[in-house]
Amino acid sequence: MSTASNPNSSPQKNYTARYHQKRAAIDELTEFWNMPQEDFETCNPIQWWHQRRAQFPNLYRLACNIFSIPGICPAIIFVYAVYSLGLSVGF
Repeated sequence: MSTASNPNSSPQKNYTARYHQKRAAIDELTEFWNMPQEDFETCNPIQWWHQRRAQFPNLYRLACNIFSIPGICPAIIFVYAVYSLGLSVGF
């Protein structure tokens, strides 16, 4: 991070420094697959990922994106499919 020449001014922020840092080569996906399997009936996936966000930062962001996809009601899919084909169905 570089600073301004005036000691009373705010330091200049280097927003690209994080992309230039050398990071340890950790294969998160391999580490994830080598973990013991959780009990499907008792595991809460959202809590599980939140608790391991420091261990798997990239996979955590991916999981958050996947969990953010809204669910769709099957009836809506049916109605969309019927009308997209140009069929008329009376309800």
